[in-house]
Amino acid sequence: VAASPPKHSAKARAQPTTRDDDDETPAALGSYVSTTGQSAALLAGVGHYVPVTGASSQTPAAAGYFVSVQGASTQTAAPVGYFVAGTGQAAATPAALGRYVAFTAAAM
Repeated sequence: VAASPPKHSAKARAQPTTRDDDDETPAALGSYVSTTGQSAALLAGVGHYVPVTGASSQTPAAAGYFVSVQGASTQTAAPVGYFVAGTGQAAATPAALGRYVAFTAAAM
C-alpha cells in the first residue's frame, strides 16, 4: 500500500517587512550621522572630534585643545609654550615674544 502524501497548504505567506538593527551600521569613532536616511557617515571636521560610536554630531575642541585632522576621535592638548584661546580650533598658537606658557592645555 502506497503512503499518501501529507496534506498541508503549500501557499506561501508574505512576511511583513520589519526594521532590523543588524542592517544598520553605527558611525565609527571620528565620524557621525546627523540626519536620518544617510547611506554613509561623515568625518568629524578639522577642529572637531567624535569620541563615541553611533554619534549624531561632532564636538568642537575645547579651549586649550585643538584637532588638526579630519576624522579625529580625540582632541589634543596645547603643548607647553602654546595656547588655544577658543573652541573648535585646528592648531595651537605659540606664546608671544617675551611671554611663555609653562603648562599644557593653556586656554589663555
